[in-house]
Amino acid sequence: MYKLARRAEAKKDPLMARALEIGKEEFCGLPHCNPANGRKLLTAVEVGSNGFPTLKQTTVDAIEEDFCKLVPTQGNDRTAGCGSSKQTFSLDAGTETRDQAYEERADVIAGAIQLAFHDAGTWDPSKTNKGGMDGCACDLKEANKGLDYIKELLAPVYDKYKSKLSLADFWTICGNAAVKASVPAENAPVEVGFKYGRKDVDCTKCTLAVADRLPNENFSADHVIEVFRDRMGFSQTETVALMGAHSLGKMEPHNTGYAGKWDRTFALLDNVYFSQIINKPWERFIVDEKTKFEGSAPYQTDHSGNVDEEFKHEWRVPGTNNNQPFQDSTDKLLNTDMCLAWDIGNADDEVNSDANKDCITRPGVTEEVRRNDGSCVHGPQTKYKTMANAVANYASNQALFVKHFVAAWQKLMELTDSTLVEVGTAQSSTSTSCTDQVSSWMADNGKTCSWAWGLANKCNKDATWTAAKTCQQSCYDAGAGYSGDNCAALVLEEDTWEEA
Repeated sequence: MYKLARRAEAKKDPLMARALEIGKEEFCGLPHCNPANGRKLLTAVEVGSNGFPTLKQTTVDAIEEDFCKLVPTQGNDRTAGCGSSKQTFSLDAGTETRDQAYEERADVIAGAIQLAFHDAGTWDPSKTNKGGMDGCACDLKEANKGLDYIKELLAPVYDKYKSKLSLADFWTICGNAAVKASVPAENAPVEVGFKYGRKDVDCTKCTLAVADRLPNENFSADHVIEVFRDRMGFSQTETVALMGAHSLGKMEPHNTGYAGKWDRTFALLDNVYFSQIINKPWERFIVDEKTKFEGSAPYQTDHSGNVDEEFKHEWRVPGTNNNQPFQDSTDKLLNTDMCLAWDIGNADDEVNSDANKDCITRPGVTEEVRRNDGSCVHGPQTKYKTMANAVANYASNQALFVKHFVAAWQKLMELTDSTLVEVGTAQSSTSTSCTDQVSSWMADNGKTCSWAWGLANKCNKDATWTAAKTCQQSCYDAGAGYSGDNCAALVLEEDTWEEA
């Protein structure tokens, strides 16, 4: 995404020009304007606790349509289209290869998905500053540096609607539209649920401590579980589904320390990513970040660059490795991809050790692989076998992956300390505390106050709550176990629930 950051400064960037034109247009929608006659309304508008009026579906639809105007349409005849117009795509609109067409499209749809993902992925209900979807995606984190372009691309479009909703809600809508636009045609259309009411934070005051809650791709399975299951409340299956977002987009050295793409269909939210994890051989490669790329090295000794590690680790297909640190001619996987299906060392201090540096995975192997001299052990992921099973299931069933991704994505987008309500429903003018709404939660099965709030505030703390069957369901939805009056201490995996 380093290229994208530079493109944002280019006066002739056609997408930026288009975004600016969209931003100049006026939107007439309630409650500020009557769309029937185009007249502005001067009556006082009541705002909710997030500082904005009741959000209308017509506004949501208009935002999705404007986002779709930014999505290049050429070369993507396999996708379902974007917006209500459902454009059809061909390779005849100015690009010579499918890869080039994919790259133009992925810049927008993968960028919007990554932006929303990285904003929501800071959620930690145990902290005073809980993070989550708050309109920031702090660029103090190196993984967020490449988001500058998509932020700037969407900024003039948001200006058109900024009196109607928060930036966090706007990014969520754009992310949802990007998901819909990236689904393969045979799996479309998909519906992504949306509630509004997210509050924005002052991103000029963001801290690295919050931004650094995102997964560290140099670590392995224990870290993935700690971030997604233990902190954000996703099950192992949901975690693997969300990792499928890596089927979109590419990496740029000056932002991430890596170069290349996870797979060759990187403008499609398909299951090729999962198929490659288990059906190709992989070997580890150490990337020297002190190597120059486009004139300068990603790692600088004075830490003036975006990459703070001298060495990073990635996985390449044997025989395609030309020992170039920044290679874009073959598929790549990172540790946090490999560990979903392979035992590459689950702990942080195991995964990058020299013990297995020369190991190569064997596609389709279901038993441990060991050399005659006893070294180089590689086998399937067994500590977190539900994750490995999910990879295999998604590799063989694209429709299942898309279904699970959409559900997990909506759950991710709703990780927020704000009170979310249905579109068209007025949000309370004051911040409502869920602690006063336990009975409401039980009555509507978590729609008033989310399962994440329940685990953080009520389970194992409130006798009425923990005695209710809805608490048990809440724990299961979050990937946690339930035992007696204790909702958070016991952790069970899906296969345990199935056996119970």
